[in-house]
Amino acid sequence: MRSTHHFLLASLLLVGAARAADEALVPVQKLVTGVNTAGNKPEISFNLLLDEPWDASRSSELWEHENLSEIADLRDAASQEIVAQLTLVAIDKLIRFKVSDPKADLARRISNKEMLTSIHLSTDLPVIMQDGTRAKLTPAMVRELSAQISLSEAGLAALEDVAHGRQRIYEDQLDLTREVGEADSLTAQYVLAFQLSQSIGRTPLVIEATGRLSTDEDNPLNRLDFSLLGRTGVNRFDLGAPVFYSAYLSGNVFGNQTFDHAAASIELGADVLFPNVVDLTGGANRLRLKPVVGVSLGYRRQFEGQELFDGEQDLFEIGYEATYLVPVLAKYTLSFDSEGTYNEKAKGEAFFHTTSLALYYDLPPDDLKVLAKWEVGRNEFSYDQDSMVLLGVIADFLPF
Repeated sequence: MRSTHHFLLASLLLVGAARAADEALVPVQKLVTGVNTAGNKPEISFNLLLDEPWDASRSSELWEHENLSEIADLRDAASQEIVAQLTLVAIDKLIRFKVSDPKADLARRISNKEMLTSIHLSTDLPVIMQDGTRAKLTPAMVRELSAQISLSEAGLAALEDVAHGRQRIYEDQLDLTREVGEADSLTAQYVLAFQLSQSIGRTPLVIEATGRLSTDEDNPLNRLDFSLLGRTGVNRFDLGAPVFYSAYLSGNVFGNQTFDHAAASIELGADVLFPNVVDLTGGANRLRLKPVVGVSLGYRRQFEGQELFDGEQDLFEIGYEATYLVPVLAKYTLSFDSEGTYNEKAKGEAFFHTTSLALYYDLPPDDLKVLAKWEVGRNEFSYDQDSMVLLGVIADFLPF
């Protein structure tokens, strides 16, 4: 009986060994190094591009079930010292190893060839192909593919921009819309809204221009704002989970559309990135930027006395900004934007704000979307508030 038991055990071991030996290797094309600076969460990614389709969702579930999400690390090729722990991510056409690099220290060492690095796996990584068969990624394969890791100067510059506060938390955009509900095209109201920024060399200074212009120049939603802004790099603190923030000091000149009412201000504030609270992707592979909330304290000098502030020209106010982009399914994006100030010296309502909620649908050209938007609020020079529903197009990342 005992000999039979030993025979069965040996048979099972041989079958398991034969299965492992017969398991195909994952067909990898090459490894590409990239960076991600979206949402002020700078990361370096090492991407294995696959030659054949695979089931990223089932593979990811398998890694989670077998506790394989942290089997990879980045090592100094000479000393074999662990430089960074890597996080494993399954994406449609690639296997990604990523690491956070908020100060761009690791990127600088890789880009400047201060050290040679490679990726090490502590064990084989199983992968489920699209046809349901299993394949594997071995430590030897990954080590060989990552033996020549490098990072472009552009990638290093992008990470350093974030580390030293030279990049906006959300990127440039421009949208053109028409107010809904107007039958007469000759009197229809059209709106141009924009948010543009330009870094000044390799300094932490940024010139920004934001505004809303319309064919109705007296609309209380209209506003123009020009700023010179200096921002710190990305910092973090922990509230159970890491929270990232960036402080800033800005000088602004702003007014209504015609600039017949205008002011200058100095603001000290901070932008905070909070964890995502909404997931509407339905499993689609979409980048989910974190919500951003900013608060500021400012001194404001009116260019001329205004009845709204009882003729006073020197004012102090508290401000806020909030932005959240929520990807919806594969092609939609829901956007919430709001900014405002509280000024106790204002006659009547002391709270000024402009708030918008928009739904975008991606068009085939890159960075172009159709847009439906609802806006409500007033600028800092108006007694009245307005509310509008708009339709149009939006273009992101314009080459200015």
